[in-house]
This record gives sequence, structure tokens and C-alpha cells, in this order.
Amino acid sequence: MKRLLSFIASLLIACTAVAQVGGISSMTANGPLVLSTFDYTAGAFCSVKWNGLEFIDANDHGRCLQSAMSVDWLGEGYNPTEAGSSPDGNLPRPSSSKVLNYVIDKSTLATEVRMAFWNPVNGVRTSNYVHRKWVQVGIPGRPNVIRYEVAFEVPADSTHGVAQKEWLTAYLTPSLKYFFRLSPQGVPVALSDGPGEQDWPIIFSNETGSHAIGVVAHKPLSWGGYGRWRPAAMGCAEQCTKWNVVSRTTMPKGTYRMSMSVSVNTFAGVVQDLMAEARR
Repeated sequence: MKRLLSFIASLLIACTAVAQVGGISSMTANGPLVLSTFDYTAGAFCSVKWNGLEFIDANDHGRCLQSAMSVDWLGEGYNPTEAGSSPDGNLPRPSSSKVLNYVIDKSTLATEVRMAFWNPVNGVRTSNYVHRKWVQVGIPGRPNVIRYEVAFEVPADSTHGVAQKEWLTAYLTPSLKYFFRLSPQGVPVALSDGPGEQDWPIIFSNETGSHAIGVVAHKPLSWGGYGRWRPAAMGCAEQCTKWNVVSRTTMPKGTYRMSMSVSVNTFAGVVQDLMAEARR
């Protein structure tokens, strides 16, 4: 997390112009792992490609690899969202989220964004909640790992009683339809469709195990966990799937931070990556 803070600090001091589109990548044994951002998604990752598969079911501004918040159990009624809002429509229509700062190089991205409300609140489309992220794809010895650090800034005048922090969520293409949790001993255990949260790191895989994606958080998920859905009711084409990393807090205000690791690999590779990252 120190890297996130120092990177954002240098970004705020040094940047006079804001870039808003690009990709970061890592070369793996099965070709490049590429995460792409776009100006119309406020720098959120709405494409993740590896070994011939597009992992992200990006159709609108919700269905990306991104972060969001909600308060007071209002769900989408008060739901600041990194990539944009529901009225923004299908991609590539512009986002209502506002990019404040954005820095990118070959394998690293940092952004600072004022998040849009998923559904406008009292006619207001863009919130005063700020999202910051620092992302690195590929680390020494583990080129399929994405290290992902997030900070939410809740306004100091917030009067809400509860905040749900969706630190990271991914809407995935339908072949990634098998759900697993990873035990502390490194044993993958099949999960039901849910929906619901549970305490262990989560993995989604295709049928053969040739492609999988998993995530582990590096801090306790207080009053939360790892969730999974098969949200056909949300309009996902062909039964897209979704996981998220969630925690909740009461009387929210100020800055909250989380560090996570994501692996995009074969199923066996994801298990190995997450176990190694869990020991960080």
C-alpha cells in the first residue's frame, strides 16, 4: 500500500495532462496477459485477455474489472462505481465518472477517479466519492499475477450508517462457469452457484482448467468475504459469471485501503499463484 500512496502522491504533483487509454501487460509462458483501459470507462479495466480468451464480459459500464461502493443497504440506489453509470449506456458511450489523474507504463497503472453513481441520486450522476488504484501485472517468478491496491475516500461529511466496499469485482465471460474456493491448505473445493459470500479465496475456471481466474485479499474482509453469482437476471449475455471481494464498515468516512492479488492462469497455475501470494 505504500507504493499506492507514493505513486499517487507523485502523480498528483507531476501530472499536468491526463492520459485516459492504454493497456498494461506481462509476458507469460502462454503469451501476453493484457489488461486494457479506455477513456469511456474512466480508466477501469474492461478487457483482460490471456491465452486466446477474453475474460471480461464488458458490455456496459458495470461489467468490467473494477471497484464500487454502496451505503445503507441501498444497493444500486446509492452506488458509486468506478467505470461509470447505468444511464451512460452500453460501451463505448462516455463515462460519467471523472478521471482526476492517470499514470501508465508497460506493466503498471495508477488512477484517481471521482466515481459516478450507478443510478443518479436526486438527479446527480457523479458522486464525491474518490477511488484510487495501483495495479502491477506480472511480478518476478509469477508473470500471471496481478497485484491490485485500492483506496476509497469517503467524504468527511458522510452521514451514512453502513458502507459496503466492493474492493474488486469481475464480470466474466460464460466459459468461466465453475466456481471454487481455495482452502488454507491449498485444496480447491467446489462451490455452489450461490449467490453469496464465503471466507476463502475464490477461483472461477472453464471446464478443462485451461483458463481460470482467482483472487486473494491481503487484509481481513471484516463483515464480508468473497462473493459469487451467475447473474442472468442482471442482463448478462449467455449466463456471464461474477465474483467480488467485499467488506463493510459502520459510520464510514475517511480513507479505506485494501491490497489484493489476482491470478489469470490455468486452474493449477491459479492455485499455485494464490497460495504463494497468500503468504506475502
